[in-house]
Amino acid sequence: MNLKTAIPLSVAMVLGLVAAILGNKIVNSKPKQVTQQGVELVDVVAASRDIAPGTSLVATDFVVARVEPKAAASIAFRDPSLLVDRVAKVGIVPGQILIEPMLAPVGAQAGLQGIIRNGFRAITIEVNEFTGLSGFLKPGNRIDLLGRVPATNGQGQMTVTVVQNIEILATGDRLVAPPEGAPKQPDGQPAPMTRSVTLLVTPDQAEKIDLATTSGQPRLVLRSATDKQMEVTRGTTMDQLRGNSFASNTREADPVKQAINPGVDPFADNQKVSAGLPKPTTVRSVTVIRGGVESQVQVDLPKSSADTKLTGGSDLAGPLN
Repeated sequence: MNLKTAIPLSVAMVLGLVAAILGNKIVNSKPKQVTQQGVELVDVVAASRDIAPGTSLVATDFVVARVEPKAAASIAFRDPSLLVDRVAKVGIVPGQILIEPMLAPVGAQAGLQGIIRNGFRAITIEVNEFTGLSGFLKPGNRIDLLGRVPATNGQGQMTVTVVQNIEILATGDRLVAPPEGAPKQPDGQPAPMTRSVTLLVTPDQAEKIDLATTSGQPRLVLRSATDKQMEVTRGTTMDQLRGNSFASNTREADPVKQAINPGVDPFADNQKVSAGLPKPTTVRSVTVIRGGVESQVQVDLPKSSADTKLTGGSDLAGPLN
């Protein structure tokens, strides 16, 4: 190879080596994406499909998306590998950025137990078309629970609000509500009525609900999703439902009647005649005629005669001769 040929070839090799090095750097270096306003985007992990509560996550359940920093919460996940085998605590929709409060604690198992918060319990009660609001109950709804217990005054039973603002975890075996427009059964009929609901309660609330269900079938009352007010109630008895309170059913004592003749003992043995009646007559004036001369003589009446006169009996015979 002569000098004229070797020099261009050497230059070409050097230039090719430099181009390869620059090209490798360009390919391996990831350029930062920016918006039209020049804001740098950041990576976040978002759901790739609908995820039901209690579901254990796998790699295909999420994707990496690039969003503006203000759209990425500080607790949003950036590394997809941290989400594998975590359990969803709430329902997640496609494209929703995954954050820690959506997931059960690390190590929680899939299923209902994975969505029960620390310090709470799940309890299932039986319902029917009437006590369960005719099928309108859905997971995530909040309800009050009414029960019947013996009235404190012994007058039958009374209805009381046992617990308030309780979250429904599941209806039947469903942890999520069916989406709007979900297909019906193969025969075109609506899904059968749910016969049970599972509630998220504290241990104290679980005891009250169990006692209320043993006294009869409780009734569920649906609350507004935004109503967190805890009302103070005293229960309702049958007397109150009729419009009468227990106190009004108690007859007041009759007032003491005053004696007609104050100072006179009506129960004394010697008080046989009312003070308002005339005193009985014990003597009688008799006219005596002797030798044509009349005179008046006072004669004591026999006791029996006085009694007879008092009681309306016949009077004594005519004048004595």
